[in-house]
Amino acid sequence: MEKLQEGERNRFKLLIDRGNEVFERLERDISNFNSRNMTFIGIILAILSIILTLILFLLQRGWQPSKVDILLLCLLVGFLFISLVINISIFHPTDYKDLNLFEQKRFKELGSMNEQTLLSDFLYHLKEAYEYNENKFKKRMWWFTFAFYSFIIANVVIIILVIKNLIWG
Repeated sequence: MEKLQEGERNRFKLLIDRGNEVFERLERDISNFNSRNMTFIGIILAILSIILTLILFLLQRGWQPSKVDILLLCLLVGFLFISLVINISIFHPTDYKDLNLFEQKRFKELGSMNEQTLLSDFLYHLKEAYEYNENKFKKRMWWFTFAFYSFIIANVVIIILVIKNLIWG
């Protein structure tokens, strides 16, 4: 069995160490993303309930919404609903890849490899899992950004609705 030279071994170990750092950073980003998404869902639900309560209160006080007001309210609820639906859909548990080392068959396979094959295998599977996870994370992040912009548009509509009713009655 051919032994790896020290320089080759160090190169593999360095690549695996740096790969693990990048992989762990992506795992933290995913965890932070899930926390932000949950917080965002809570904010959207709170704003929806405040708006609905305010509308009911104003209607009981005799507010007569114009056609423009009704259109703005529909846009507002629509954009908030879009944002909420997207955030809930990307909140569901997502399968990310991890390195499979301790499954019986895989562990046996890894135990029979020589040093170079083992290090190459680790590096290959680490890279494969990272690329898979990063691609999945980027897609989820794109949808989150889309939902965020929808939320911002809804807030602009709220501001327009308030200003319209304060200034023009």
